[in-house]
Amino acid sequence: MKRVLCAIIVGLCVLFPGCPVRSLSPLFYNGEIVFDPTLIGTWESLESSETFMFEKWGNKKYIMMVKGKDGDTTVYNAELGKLGTTWFLDLYPGGKRNDYADMPTHMIARMDLGKDTMRMAMLEGDWMEKMIESGKLTISHWRNNREMVLTASTDELQRVVRQYADDEKAYPDTSVLVRQNK
Repeated sequence: MKRVLCAIIVGLCVLFPGCPVRSLSPLFYNGEIVFDPTLIGTWESLESSETFMFEKWGNKKYIMMVKGKDGDTTVYNAELGKLGTTWFLDLYPGGKRNDYADMPTHMIARMDLGKDTMRMAMLEGDWMEKMIESGKLTISHWRNNREMVLTASTDELQRVVRQYADDEKAYPDTSVLVRQNK
């Protein structure tokens, strides 16, 4: 199962250069999750041949399917919310529960959604590690030799995400997606 989780993370690293920050806690509380029907549909990346498909799931959530150029599809659950003036997606592994490690992690994407264009950037793991190591940022985390996972509460996570929402170094690689089904 650990190999499957690693493959998912590697896949995200290919879609979004650099590796995303992973968190044990969600970015939003249930009351903060919103639904925007504009997100529903198929979006194609201008930088690569990946396709992002968003479907409604439940009352206010989404299923995001990322189809790579090789035809492989990775499924994520997604929740949309706003911190300050910035919109974010909280992404975590979807699909069958036994397809993933026992402890799925959340990944954070900053986004700007227009009618036919979306800009999305993952919170950068290398940036987070450098900020923590330099003492410029304090946030609860677990670390071994090869990886770091945030163990911060949702409140602590929101504080850091809100503080660095406009920092281009925190979200360095913005993917531009265009709507395919109008």
